[in-house]
Amino acid sequence: MKRVLGIFLASVLILTGCQPPLEITEEPYVPVEVTDVQTMNLEQRAALSGVLMANREAMIMVPIAAAVERVDVRLGQWVEEDDPLFRLDAEAIEDQVEQAAAAFDQARAGYESNLEQLRLAQTTAERLKRLYEAGAVSKSEWEQAKLAASPEMIDALLAGFQQAKTMYDQTNSLLNDLEVKAPISGKVSYLGVTEQGYAAPGQPAAIISDASTMKVAVNLPSKLISLISVGDSVSLEIPAIQTQTIGEILAIGSAVDQQTFLYPVEVRLENQAGKLLPGMFAKVYLVTERRDGVVAIPIEAVIEKLGLKKVFVQEEDRAVERLVETGLDDGSFVEIVSGLSVGEKLIVKGQSFLEDQARILVVEE
Repeated sequence: MKRVLGIFLASVLILTGCQPPLEITEEPYVPVEVTDVQTMNLEQRAALSGVLMANREAMIMVPIAAAVERVDVRLGQWVEEDDPLFRLDAEAIEDQVEQAAAAFDQARAGYESNLEQLRLAQTTAERLKRLYEAGAVSKSEWEQAKLAASPEMIDALLAGFQQAKTMYDQTNSLLNDLEVKAPISGKVSYLGVTEQGYAAPGQPAAIISDASTMKVAVNLPSKLISLISVGDSVSLEIPAIQTQTIGEILAIGSAVDQQTFLYPVEVRLENQAGKLLPGMFAKVYLVTERRDGVVAIPIEAVIEKLGLKKVFVQEEDRAVERLVETGLDDGSFVEIVSGLSVGEKLIVKGQSFLEDQARILVVEE
């Protein structure tokens, strides 16, 4: 019996010695980055687009086509108020004055002659009216006479006479203003005349722009117009020169545009460095809502699923899931109304790979 038990125990020992040792599996971890939950000031902003313009600009026009004798400036040149820009040809202007004077005299003579004829027609119309009422002439004869004496005829004659007089006055005044001067100080931003060339009416001969101060026009919906006032500061971004600056609301339109249903707003900004140029694209940011001293976290730390919003916080070597309620966000940070407290360790990277109570390893950024 003892011999059999010994054989059995020996067999058990042999079989046991053939089994591999049991391995203890270590729980895997997820590397994460954390930050302390803090309070901060948040602003929600509306972005509006516009184009930079010189705050002051003067367009120089001539009333008639006029020959240019001399040009005193070049494009881009800075001029002071009353500096000469160009000079018109006196001889050519004198010829045009003579022509305008002749046209004016002809128009005046025609007006006076036709006015006398009109008075006679009115007298005739009154006489024919009495004859018509007495049955001595037909209705068509009276109506024809009445039409010839119509007051509209006077208006048409007077308009032609006044047009000729205006042309004569404008042309004659050029003889006293052959030297065209800058009405304001600024840069010559457009020059449309050349020596021995012509300045054409209806087109600017030159444009003077004072760009030391710029402005940008934007349009606001009615829900935003009540949030701003003249003098408010606004942020601006000029992408062309990668510049951010501060401007001031210069004017707010009181009437809505009937096509866009938006209100026009002008923003003024300084151009002390001279880098801002008319025509550059600008973004204007208006603060629509502000919260000071609120609990806020990076917006990417929030995970939204099935209508719920959650974050993960560090508790020792574990990630703990928290449901949160969010408020205002500025595009980078979001207000936490409930679910987090100041000072907690918030997981801001690696959170997408976590589940509640997952093991984590905090790594430096």
